[in-house]
Amino acid sequence: MGLCGKSLRDWLLSRNADLTSSTNSSQILINRVKYLGLFHQVLLAVQYIHSKQIIHRDIKPANIFFTLDGKSIQLGDFGLARSLPDLVNNGDVGAECVVSNTLTPISEHAPNTRGVGTPIYAAPELKSGAQYDTKSDMHNLGIILLELFHPFQTGSERIHVITNLKIKRCLDQDFIAAWPDIAPWILKLTDSEPNNRPSASEVLESRIFRTASMDGLPHLYSKPCADLQTKCSTSNFTFDPKQNNYPPSNEEVLKERFDALSMQETNHQKIQEDTKVEFEHLDREISKDCQKDIEIAKLKEENFKQICQKDNEIAELKEKNVKQQKVIARLQWKIRNMKKTILEANKKKK
Repeated sequence: MGLCGKSLRDWLLSRNADLTSSTNSSQILINRVKYLGLFHQVLLAVQYIHSKQIIHRDIKPANIFFTLDGKSIQLGDFGLARSLPDLVNNGDVGAECVVSNTLTPISEHAPNTRGVGTPIYAAPELKSGAQYDTKSDMHNLGIILLELFHPFQTGSERIHVITNLKIKRCLDQDFIAAWPDIAPWILKLTDSEPNNRPSASEVLESRIFRTASMDGLPHLYSKPCADLQTKCSTSNFTFDPKQNNYPPSNEEVLKERFDALSMQETNHQKIQEDTKVEFEHLDREISKDCQKDIEIAKLKEENFKQICQKDNEIAELKEKNVKQQKVIARLQWKIRNMKKTILEANKKKK
């Protein structure tokens, strides 16, 4: 796994704080495309490890990381992962994966559970010590899908909603009304019976991803009221895992949105290609400039060496000239002495 930045847990906390505190309205904007895009990447990662017969056993937002550029996410922390063939051969069960059979209230500031699976995300079979397989990971994805589309104002609200989902098998009516195609998949993924849960491949091939990319507008979602317990208990929403509870769609509208999105994607790719060409051109120009600077530096170095060599030669010539002048001065002195001696000798003869 490459270098990563913040986790999905950090992102959810920041997102929840922004959505619940930045507006005084009773409604907040939910970016359906963005959130399903994140969930799609998580599903791809889970689909891959399941294709390799690996069960993660501790999938949660804290173990899902964004890359440094923030464009992609990666699944990490395989400390509790198990190979499915080993589980079958050794008869391993899930009791070791959780710390208790109760949901510990985890606030936004509480530390992560260490060394074991996280109870609030763990599938029932992991907590009961029953046999488990890749469908246990899918249960965790159901909780994550809920957290993506349900901003929580407090940690206690989060625990309350997830507890109702896991124990009472119900969701808030406002949430169901806002997300009629997402809610069934949350219930199906968190089904207490592992065989009723879809695989990662089945969710990836589902209708929510065939239509999600066509719905480019942020969705208006009402903030949940305080009395979640009453609203949840009075909900008459049920989900049959053998049926598809999807709202009808307008194919022409969906096609228009799909074409518009395809055009946007094409334009985005063209911009990326143009940017890449510009960067390559700039890189070549910079390389040329650097090469010129290197050549100029070499010429300056050679010129400096030549100047130093000439200076040394001039210094040597000056030194030789000084020596020659000294020799000439001595000769002149000797000549003067000889002339003086000759003159004195001539005077004596006379």
